[in-house]
Amino acid sequence: MKSILPFCGLLSASGLATSLCAAIQITGFDTLVNDRFANDASFIANGFDLSGVAIADDGRWVTMLSSNVFVTANHFASPVNTSVTFYNSNDPLGGSFTTTIQSSQQLGGTDIQLGVLSTALPTDYTAYDLFNYPIPPNTNAVGLAMFGRSQTVFPTSQDMAIGQNVMDSFTANQTLNGNTGDAGSATFNSPGDPFYLAYEAQLSTGDSGAPVMVNFNGELTMIGVNWYTGTTAGDPVKDVSGFSYLPNYISEIDTFIQANDVAPVPEPTTSALLISLVIASVTLTRRCRSADC
Repeated sequence: MKSILPFCGLLSASGLATSLCAAIQITGFDTLVNDRFANDASFIANGFDLSGVAIADDGRWVTMLSSNVFVTANHFASPVNTSVTFYNSNDPLGGSFTTTIQSSQQLGGTDIQLGVLSTALPTDYTAYDLFNYPIPPNTNAVGLAMFGRSQTVFPTSQDMAIGQNVMDSFTANQTLNGNTGDAGSATFNSPGDPFYLAYEAQLSTGDSGAPVMVNFNGELTMIGVNWYTGTTAGDPVKDVSGFSYLPNYISEIDTFIQANDVAPVPEPTTSALLISLVIASVTLTRRCRSADC
């Protein structure tokens, strides 16, 4: 792999911290299908609980692993006291909960950042399990739900789109900008390519720290956190999305959760009407890249 760059890096030539953020690339993008807060029945992840995924006021991602512990990217983590709003449905006018980031720290020398919220989420908000399959699994069979910023204009806290891809490869001890960790990656294919998948996704600047999930036993489960983008070294050259591979850090993450987890906040007795999500038999498409699977 070559040309690896961090998302939303800072331009240094002028000495100014200039944002390079852009929307996730999704082939055949449709706001009703790909945008969470378009709140449409055709949404690609309709029926799955996304209440534990949020974007902080500074545009950086927060995904819950317990009622108050979250994960994001080290190189694009929000500072302490940043405000973050969670929504308990895909309705942009539905129930929400706002808190702040109390603390966070890098996991070893990786690009994984674990943090703690000032107030635990209410019990009607979710936290995500980790995909308990340390590498090497059969990467060709792992379908991914990839989160990023939308091509549609939304308020910052609702600027959330989802595409899909398949984990193609794994790199142990990937090093980028001083951080070293295990990484999974997904190749971006165009329509007509034999490996193309509907609503195929490629990460862009600004997607750092967003979750990468798999549909495991009917539940969205964390497999990674967006880390870098690059290109393949083959012919033809293709774009690649890379993410920290969380299953290889389950023990360290569990230790952090046990040291910092607190009881969730009880559901309020009076609040705006909450929308109940019916868990449908929706599955994110899986694709096989090898001839024998």
